Amino acid sequence: APGILFIGAPGGGKSQACKRVVDALIKRGSQASIIDPGTMQEWVPALAHHGDRVAVIDPTGGQWSLDALRIFPPKVAVEHTLDHLLPMMGVEPDSELAGQLSFLLRPGQQVAPSMGALVRYLNELTGAQRTEYAALTAKLNSWAAVDYLQAVFDDALPVPPIAEKDAVIWVTASLELPEIAETDELHLYQRQSRRARAGLAIYGLIASLTRLTYTDPERRRPGGFGWFVAEEARTYLCSPVGRKDAMRIATQGRKERY
Repeated sequence: APGILFIGAPGGGKSQACKRVVDALIKRGSQASIIDPGTMQEWVPALAHHGDRVAVIDPTGGQWSLDALRIFPPKVAVEHTLDHLLPMMGVEPDSELAGQLSFLLRPGQQVAPSMGALVRYLNELTGAQRTEYAALTAKLNSWAAVDYLQAVFDDALPVPPIAEKDAVIWVTASLELPEIAETDELHLYQRQSRRARAGLAIYGLIASLTRLTYTDPERRRPGGFGWFVAEEARTYLCSPVGRKDAMRIATQGRKERY
């Protein structure tokens, strides 16, 4: 089966059953990328016996990069950057700001290899160019200054070692997600707090990076399956990003061994 759903009352054993299944999958050669939003970080001790084959990553901890320009292959990096950052910043995909960002990052001619470098590039502009990109510069500066988005804008951070590890546990208790009823349209999405929009962008980046790593023939581990595990998944699966990913898993997961 391409997917498993654990559903039931609190304390009914959903997490325990899922941990046992994932542990067995890892022992059989599969890989898993796990989102753990709990404050107790229960997945960390559950998989501790795998030693350094498991990486624990706090996406707001300032230790690992989630800059889409760096973590994705060049041919799709700009696409993922725009898909996840434009809604977070409240920018319409066909707006002037979106067009400017796409222009500056266009393949083969991009002015910067990372979001951090792009912010520096814009801040160093002078004359007519500085005026032309003033609104985009101000928008990016306001988000780059947010501490819980350091992973997106700090280009000194290393790229997460998803392909090399048997499992990656993303501890996301410090992230907030939008209300599930207000994420379908941009004008509703913009009602959410900046922290909630940033949270969904980071969740989306994690899911997209997991899928690409575990399904790309050049990056995935031969022989095994790749698994994306979403603990407390109701909000994520009701978001546009989560629905899209779940639908693809349901329809294409067997073929992609994911």
